[in-house]
Amino acid sequence: MPLRALLAASAALVLTVLALATPVQASPGLFVKVTRLDATTARVVAICPNDPPDTLFLTGTLPGDTSPTLLGSTPVTCTGSRQYFNLPLSVTLTPGTTITNTTVTVSGDGGEVNGFDNSIKVHP
Repeated sequence: MPLRALLAASAALVLTVLALATPVQASPGLFVKVTRLDATTARVVAICPNDPPDTLFLTGTLPGDTSPTLLGSTPVTCTGSRQYFNLPLSVTLTPGTTITNTTVTVSGDGGEVNGFDNSIKVHP
């Protein structure tokens, strides 16, 4: 094999290896956010990838507590476009109170999308 052909083949191999080693970045359009928190349900809007199985989680620190609690979780089906989910809570919250350090997460086999709020007031 001539030297020029050998160098071209080597360069092609190096570029292929670099392309395979480049990590895939999450789409910048992905997000998840609590839009309303009631005593027994959280309303959540999300753009999350179709990455089954998907689970929606909500955690937050209840008044008087020092660490976050799992407030609820449910299986969901993400489509990659804007969706709204009703997340049933596993605890009953008191209307008018404020939940702090909330994290809402959509988790699938390939990763997760997280949304954070310093505080969310529980609607009556």
